[in-house]
Amino acid sequence: MTLLDDFTPAGEVKIDPKNRLPLGGQIKKEGVGSAESKMLTIGFDGCLYLMPEPDWDALQSKLSEHGKTDMRAIRFQRTILYYASKVKPDSQWRIVVPERLMSLAGFTNENRDACLLWMNDRLEIWEKCRFGAYMRDEQYALDPAVVALRKAAEELTL
Repeated sequence: MTLLDDFTPAGEVKIDPKNRLPLGGQIKKEGVGSAESKMLTIGFDGCLYLMPEPDWDALQSKLSEHGKTDMRAIRFQRTILYYASKVKPDSQWRIVVPERLMSLAGFTNENRDACLLWMNDRLEIWEKCRFGAYMRDEQYALDPAVVALRKAAEELTL
């Protein structure tokens, strides 16, 4: 199963005060596995990644191929595992985004506008202003954990 089996094209949504991200328009309600758990974790450019568990497992397998002693692979894997959360859409097709991921992605209590974007095997969840700056190729402040993950990913060349 790939992400394309589970999702339809991206859009803009608003995260509610309980950190629930609405995916109703993004997840197909028909089809096998659409209501199954997904993995949510930190992304490379300040966004969040949402992917089906089989794609998450494939990513973990790929990292394991680099061996148990490659410090770059270990650092990268540790970071995405530390921030990973298993999420399951509720009856209204929303997922709860953990507070630490909200903060890493640039969401605040006052700013909860999100852009959902397709990228191959995952759905990217962007804070709207950060995504706009990225698309205009402007600099924006990233959490140090995001910077460390990006550096580890670049060194590892997945």
